[in-house]
Amino acid sequence: MTTTELNVRIGPGSEHACVIVKPLPVGARVEVLAIEGSWRRVDVLDAIDGASDIQGWVHARYLRVHGTGT
Repeated sequence: MTTTELNVRIGPGSEHACVIVKPLPVGARVEVLAIEGSWRRVDVLDAIDGASDIQGWVHARYLRVHGTGT
């Protein structure tokens, strides 16, 4: 889950272009697919402006683990 609006990038670093024009909104759900340093490759679980199947890299400091309720 994101804690702030978050850019999704094509590579693990702020020098990489964004995958989508708008940042992910606060609370967007993501699944971590890979880890490289402080960057996480994620699959965005929510549709963003009608777009689904978004994958890319985000900085880990803007992610928050959402409890499973168990």
